[in-house]
Amino acid sequence: MQGNWKGSRAGEFSFSTLTAESYPSSVQLHPLNKGLSQFISKDKRTQSVSLQALLPLLKKAVQESNQTGLSCSKVAIINVSTIGGSIGNNPSMATFPVISYRCTKTALNMLTRCQSVTHKQGRILCIAQHPGWVKTEQGTAKAELTVEDSVQGILKVLSTCSEKHHGIVVNWTERTVPW
Repeated sequence: MQGNWKGSRAGEFSFSTLTAESYPSSVQLHPLNKGLSQFISKDKRTQSVSLQALLPLLKKAVQESNQTGLSCSKVAIINVSTIGGSIGNNPSMATFPVISYRCTKTALNMLTRCQSVTHKQGRILCIAQHPGWVKTEQGTAKAELTVEDSVQGILKVLSTCSEKHHGIVVNWTERTVPW
């Protein structure tokens, strides 16, 4: 496997050239996974680059805040995740068969964890939140929650987030989602 490591300090490294074509010829990728690495790479890289663009504003907000500790009412990075990205509580493939989506959410959970380590000293709360299975176009009518119930739960959780939530995935009821 080849890659292009960029950067000179911890937190600046990017494995930016991982593609299906860069795997050794001895590795046979399942047809569903061809291009998956490119999809994950582009999706998470976009998120990481977006954060880099906003980081100066987040740091400025930290400097201007009188609040101590970590909280959403001060400064927070909140990534929208899903239980489908959990390795420890992995829903069945029959229930949630979209491999690329699940993998990108697992990568997002790792990004959240890395952000929490990187930005704790900078006093920026970093969490990932699972909104639940919501009745939307993506969630379908079979979903358990209405949009209103999900949003109410999310807002309640965000209003109570603190240091104990830093670097973890929580759902709309404040339950921790296993990695």
